[in-house]
Amino acid sequence: MRDCGADRLLVFEGLDTVTADPALGEAIAEELHRLLAIHPELHVAALCGTDGDRRIGEVDPVLPQRFRIARTRPFTADGHAELFRRALAERGARATRHALAAAGTLLAATPPVQTLRNARLAPYLADLVLAGLKTADGEQPVVRKGDIPATLDTARAVGDPMAELAALTGLENVKHEIALLAATARVDRARVRSGLRVTTPTRHMVFTGSPGTGKTMVARLLGRIYRRLGVLSSGHLVEASRTHLVGEYIGQTAPRTRRLVERAVGGVLFIDEAYTLTQSPLKGDYGHEAIAELVKLMEDHRDDLVVIVAGYEREMADFLAANPGLDSRFPKQIHFPDYSDEELVAVFASLAENDGFRLDDGLPDVLEGMLRRVPRGAGFGNGRLMRNLLDMAVAHQAQRIASLSARPDRDVLVTLTADDLPPIWDHPEELYGLYL
Repeated sequence: MRDCGADRLLVFEGLDTVTADPALGEAIAEELHRLLAIHPELHVAALCGTDGDRRIGEVDPVLPQRFRIARTRPFTADGHAELFRRALAERGARATRHALAAAGTLLAATPPVQTLRNARLAPYLADLVLAGLKTADGEQPVVRKGDIPATLDTARAVGDPMAELAALTGLENVKHEIALLAATARVDRARVRSGLRVTTPTRHMVFTGSPGTGKTMVARLLGRIYRRLGVLSSGHLVEASRTHLVGEYIGQTAPRTRRLVERAVGGVLFIDEAYTLTQSPLKGDYGHEAIAELVKLMEDHRDDLVVIVAGYEREMADFLAANPGLDSRFPKQIHFPDYSDEELVAVFASLAENDGFRLDDGLPDVLEGMLRRVPRGAGFGNGRLMRNLLDMAVAHQAQRIASLSARPDRDVLVTLTADDLPPIWDHPEELYGLYL
């Protein structure tokens, strides 16, 4: 800020997002307001999203008054077409008139995702189209109407989410439940195409289970599945906890909850350990205010938002009973069971393979024997335990290889052995300390 006086300009992008931060937002807004008051020579341009001045005002009502507000408008189809033409020209290509019109119509109808929106969509589409265009050497690429895709996947997700779900270790009941949800959505679309009346179902749900059982991973895949089926406009995942919803002072909680939901519209809002909203021992805690606001917003955005609350099974039952409207808002409950010892070994092997390692023949049996001696309490980490155990094994492998006198070959570098597992056979309960 001190470097921006007199002839210099500070451009503050996303001020409304920064001030919404539950930990530092208020302090940043207060400091910016103070500096603007005592340094009138400062030149600051704050770039915000739609109604950003209102969101800033919910944190600091006076701060927006320090700025002159200029409101921009979304690009029309013609505007998007011109942006697409310019993006192609920058890449040495051109498009036919019909292709430009089709691109403009597509971009105007494409739902935005996080930072990929408005003018940023045209270069994204240009790169996508040109990547699939075949031209002779030295010939200027020409984009025709048939080269413009019917839809634009702004989530940038590759692969088949249903296939990825099927490939997950265990979770057979979870896969079955998600398959039912996908089938219902697919048939509802068929009914709409046939002119039948379809009532939008309540798709919010509860995930119960211990840590590390794949709840967040399945929530992310569900968002992508619903995006492909046209249920959600973007399918992105927003993860949240109590700190993102509940304020410290009166008047903070409802705006904070609204901002979080606004970020999630079009996708999935995943609230982990949601039961903490009702478990505070403090008198006057604002957790119940967050729940009340969330219930209202869930109904307002039911056509393009899925809210998933997650946590331990018993605690989530208490959570649903804490507000009369909660139970009916979450008609679907899916339980994620703990992994068996054999499934945990499979998870370990899958994680290792994804990281470019393979397991020595003796490692799986040693690991399974160790897991059989570990008590399964509330703190057992399931998949998180395997992730951290793998990280430790890789570190031990590096130490082992570094001590070798000969230069290791590729096979040695990518192979994990039983000796690389943490040496805690006599006290396997120490594995608890690895799950977080």
